[in-house]
Amino acid sequence: RGGARLTLAAIGARYEITRERVRQIEAGALVIARKNARHEIVQEFGMCGAELLRVAGGAEREAVFIRALREATGEIVPEKDFLNPARFALELSGRAFPFGEDDAFHAFWYVSKDDLGRVRRVTDKLSALAKERKQSLLGGQERFESLVAQAAKAFNTGTDVLMRVALLSKKFAMS
Repeated sequence: RGGARLTLAAIGARYEITRERVRQIEAGALVIARKNARHEIVQEFGMCGAELLRVAGGAEREAVFIRALREATGEIVPEKDFLNPARFALELSGRAFPFGEDDAFHAFWYVSKDDLGRVRRVTDKLSALAKERKQSLLGGQERFESLVAQAAKAFNTGTDVLMRVALLSKKFAMS
């Protein structure tokens, strides 16, 4: 309810069943859902999400991506009511994949394992460049955008795509 995530134990306590039984029910429901994921509307929704991610360079922060997906599909429901069904349908479609927030990254979605690897390589490269030029960045002689431009050349991609990738990382804060 209200988008709050509950543990299996909490769900079990609510319905007076064990957490293991909740896990079994969940697994069974996912089997049924995956069979139905071949349904045309789920696949179209997944293709729309994957295309939005490709345009963004293969990965996008969850909030930005879900907002764009909601607009692209013409959904008129409030964003809070769209979020969980959208996540579920995207995962069922197998065309877009979530990356949960951790210490290094904000929550984001990506299209392929190659895109996920590129996100990691780009953030590592930008981090290394920032360490090398820490004094000039802090002193104001150089802007972060110049590091992104240099990395964009190394990755043979646009600076706008690399800036989006940089925003997935918690290492870099833009003002």
